[in-house]
Amino acid sequence: MRHLSRPRLLVRAARYAADDYSRSRDLKRILRGPVPLRPASALHKLVEQEQMLHEAKTIQHASYSAIRHVETLAALIGEHRLYAATHSQPQPSRPSLSLV
Repeated sequence: MRHLSRPRLLVRAARYAADDYSRSRDLKRILRGPVPLRPASALHKLVEQEQMLHEAKTIQHASYSAIRHVETLAALIGEHRLYAATHSQPQPSRPSLSLV
């Protein structure tokens, strides 16, 4: 996600929208199809969709929708957060010390 270079306003709007992102509510509508079971699969589809939106924006295509772009980026951020949360390395447990 760090390699994406997008306009600051677009990214700020997407980050704000990502705070309200709900996978069960939003992903089917944004992907316009079935919801992938795994966040990694959803991320792949969202990256492809976002790249198409970015290209449409770049060439100023009439079909470009800034709202759709923000929604897609917000879902991308939300799915990335979910993926990171489920794939984080567990911290080794430290023995607890107590004073007697």
